[in-house]
Order: sequence, then C-alpha cells, then structure tokens
Amino acid sequence: MAWLRRKAAEVLGALGVKTALWNIHIVNDDAMAALHEQTMGLPDTTDVLTFDMRDEQRAAEEGEAVELETVICADEAERRAQELGHPVRHELLLYCVHSLLHVQGHDDVTAAKSRRMHAREDELLVTLGVGTVYGSAESAGGISGARNGGQNGGRAARKVPRRAALREKQR
Repeated sequence: MAWLRRKAAEVLGALGVKTALWNIHIVNDDAMAALHEQTMGLPDTTDVLTFDMRDEQRAAEEGEAVELETVICADEAERRAQELGHPVRHELLLYCVHSLLHVQGHDDVTAAKSRRMHAREDELLVTLGVGTVYGSAESAGGISGARNGGQNGGRAARKVPRRAALREKQR
C-alpha cells in the first residue's frame, strides 16, 4: 500500500527520526490471533503488535533511531473504520503511528499516559493531513468507551519487547 508507506515515512520525519528500519506487516484476524497467542498468551485478535527489534531494550525518546516490526490487523481496522466512519487506511495509519510511538518512549498503561499518547497520535495525524482518527472516538463516547469494540476487547496495542518473538513466528 503505497499511501501507507508514504505516510509512515512522513511520520518518521515529523518525529525527527533520522535512522529507521521499520517493517509493517498487514495480516488478517487468524494470523493476528495466532501471533497474539504466541507472543502474549492471549487467544484473540488485536489491532496492532509492536516489536522493538533493537538489541538494547530501553525506553527511547522521540527522534531516536528505530528498528521496528509492526504487525497490524486489517480485519480489525476495517471493523473500527466502519464503526467510526473514516477510511480504513486512516485506521491502519493510526495503528502504525501507535506502534512507532511505543518504541519512541510513549506508553498507554495508565489513563493519563493513554490520553497523552493518543493526543500525540492525533497531533501527528493532523500534521500528516489525515486529521484526528483516535480522537474521533472521543466524540463518539470517550476514549475508553468508543475504542473498546472489536474482538480484541479494546484499543490497546501490545508492545512485545522481545526480538525472538517475531523471529520465532517467521520460522
């Protein structure tokens, strides 16, 4: 998907990332559920899995180099986009931005951190000319309420900080 590739490159620029190796894999529910089970022990599908492939496992900051594998679920993106009334490609881009922010030091493990991270996502998406995607859920009932649909029970990307997890799946 050329559009997604271009926008991914733009978000890297917007974050000041000068060196990146970022592979984005788009899969269906079955493949995502299998990977989710293998890496997180959760048997259902999810929207995005993030694999920080750098040897040194540390919290990064925006603008630092990344080596990242992002796995996004097209089926979940289609469900969410239809529910929220925006293009599927915008939802896919949101998942990519979310994944990238995870390896740039952002987290969404608490309500406050989640609000900051999702605000940063929308800020970047506006900069990219897409407009708010995650924030569009707020007008549909709040961050936690509107984004809790789909088979994954919520809009929580999973960061898997183990290089071996994805490599094992690829064998």
